[in-house]
Amino acid sequence: MIVYDVEAFLGKVSTMIESALNKPEIQNKLESYNYDLDQLVTGRDLLEELIKLQEHFQREYGRKSKFFEMIKRDQKFAFDTYMRHQKLIYQALKDSPGLKEALHFNENTADVAEGWLNQASVFYKKVGFIVKDFSVYDLDDSELLQSRAMIEALKDAKIMERKIQQKAQEAIVQRDKVLNVLQQWVYQFNSIAQIALHDDLLSLESLGIELES
Repeated sequence: MIVYDVEAFLGKVSTMIESALNKPEIQNKLESYNYDLDQLVTGRDLLEELIKLQEHFQREYGRKSKFFEMIKRDQKFAFDTYMRHQKLIYQALKDSPGLKEALHFNENTADVAEGWLNQASVFYKKVGFIVKDFSVYDLDDSELLQSRAMIEALKDAKIMERKIQQKAQEAIVQRDKVLNVLQQWVYQFNSIAQIALHDDLLSLESLGIELES
């Protein structure tokens, strides 16, 4: 059984377990097939654990989505600013020997892949030693310092991004481990219930089980 909607699965299993636990007549019929109260409690405990893990998973992925969206926005702004600064300096000093290599110019850079952050970091660290008067290029020191600070902050954020990604991945692994166990419990419960309650369609309906033909 593949679960595509965990929330819907949790709701279905919750109805099934609560109905079985609250109806002695269902428990009596299940017990006649060696399915006792302890096995129902096992299912309830698994369900409660899965609910907690699902909530944890949602928090981690919500945090991941929010952080990634912020990084994406800031990275786009920093990249566009960096490309503008790079173009201005390069056009002004393109005839200077070794400039391209010294400032790590890359005229083909056209996206915001992670590698450009290191390139930009070198650019902002070195450009002040090469250019003495930025006002000539319609720039000022404060603008370049601000851009450099943003680049360094983004480099730190990429490290945090990987940590958040790892936590989100761990959350889904932990959740799916319990989800698989509960799925097995549901499969077994369904099989027993269909046999034990084959002549009691109302009870089967209350459990959310359709009798297999």
